[in-house]
Amino acid sequence: MDPEINHADCRWELRAVGATEGQTFYVTAKDGSFGFVQLVYTTINSWNPSAQLTCRLFRADGTKYHKTYSYWGSSFQLSEDKRSAQCEHVKITWSPDPGFFHVVVQDAPELIVDFKFEPIDRGFQVGDGMMSFKDEKEAGHVISRFFPMAKVKGSMLTGGQHSDLEGSGLFVHALQCNPQCCSRWNFVNFQNEKDSIMLYQFELPDGYGYTKSLASRGSLVLNNKTVAVTIDNCAKLVETQYDSFSGYQIPTLMDITWSGKSFDGEDVKIHMNFQPQQLRDKLDILGEITYLLRVLIQTFITKPFVYQWFQPGKAEVTIGERKFEVDGSLFFENTFLMSV
Repeated sequence: MDPEINHADCRWELRAVGATEGQTFYVTAKDGSFGFVQLVYTTINSWNPSAQLTCRLFRADGTKYHKTYSYWGSSFQLSEDKRSAQCEHVKITWSPDPGFFHVVVQDAPELIVDFKFEPIDRGFQVGDGMMSFKDEKEAGHVISRFFPMAKVKGSMLTGGQHSDLEGSGLFVHALQCNPQCCSRWNFVNFQNEKDSIMLYQFELPDGYGYTKSLASRGSLVLNNKTVAVTIDNCAKLVETQYDSFSGYQIPTLMDITWSGKSFDGEDVKIHMNFQPQQLRDKLDILGEITYLLRVLIQTFITKPFVYQWFQPGKAEVTIGERKFEVDGSLFFENTFLMSV
């Protein structure tokens, strides 16, 4: 496995048919807030993409801000080298020297976002980045690439309220070809000023011919160095509680493990056990996207809902014979796509 990537590997691929591709910039700010900017396009049956921009902020005082924009056709544009993208309100620009993304969203006076996102150390993918859920790649797959740690500096102005976005970040570039019947998606973004732990995991239902029940990617960054990339990971909903909002059993106790090798060849194990207590948002996904995309998703997904928590966290890390704990801020997202 040669997981190292650089910015050139994160070019937009711009698939013409049956693809969804997006870039997401997550920011864990020093002031205790958390936010992200996500730009996604979807092509259904021809090269006439619909695009969506989402900006979300969870402030340290417990308040939140959320804005989504939808675009059609030629509004979504790429630079010649496909490393930068823009729509009506947003521009994501890659600057090769010294190497950072510049993210700008302009919809004054309601929303102004402006930050620089500079990856620290290496990015990664596993193999060619592709996760195939069946033996035949044409049956559909997901390509995922990550910069698990970044230095972020900038701000977000929402409704006249200024938020400082100086802190650490995570970058995710994902491409899905042909919709898949995933049952649940588990996402962990754990950060402090010099360390990070990430989990990106799909759970797959029985009865669809999938060759596996889990497909995941994980990473460990310590002292601003990427130490390990893992694929033997598992997120378990140990205890749950029914939520009438979605009709799903929502976790009240999570147990998550990562297992793999460091780049130096040592065994790496990570363990998190926590109660998701500080729920920041829960969303009916079909209510957040454009009508045409809702129709497409309803063809493949029963009831999509997303739950997002942001709270203090702790991880137990073992590398070889060394055992220690890491404290940080935990963003945990549980996306329910169909009943299991």
